[in-house]
Amino acid sequence: MASPYRGSSSASLQNRIHCYRSPSRRIIMPMPDPFSVRWTATGNNLCLGQWEICYLGQPLDLDTVRREEDMGTFGIFSYIFPDDEDLAEGLMEDDWILENVGWISDLFTAHDIPFDEIHMRWLYQAINPHDWRCGSCGGCL
Repeated sequence: MASPYRGSSSASLQNRIHCYRSPSRRIIMPMPDPFSVRWTATGNNLCLGQWEICYLGQPLDLDTVRREEDMGTFGIFSYIFPDDEDLAEGLMEDDWILENVGWISDLFTAHDIPFDEIHMRWLYQAINPHDWRCGSCGGCL
């Protein structure tokens, strides 16, 4: 099953509106995704890039290893067969959050980001369309 996030245009992803239930008032308010994400490499040298993740325009500091590796989100990363669902890999949103909750907690705490479900989902949804895998661009072939 293909991800609902991959293949969407960056512009439409940046303009997503999410509903957030205020714990104090139980009112649903529209909120834009506060995360912006960019993988710095393009073309046939994806492995030479690094993550640039911002929260409300402020850059977040990732550890060196995480900054330079794929994030393991779900998608089809084959440049030869981009629609072949048999080649899908990575973790869907719920599983990815559970697998990565430790470093996400540390990151959110270090940058005063609310540590709640909606913010973790926004992070996944911001990262997913930019995620990559070694060999997904064909540069090393």
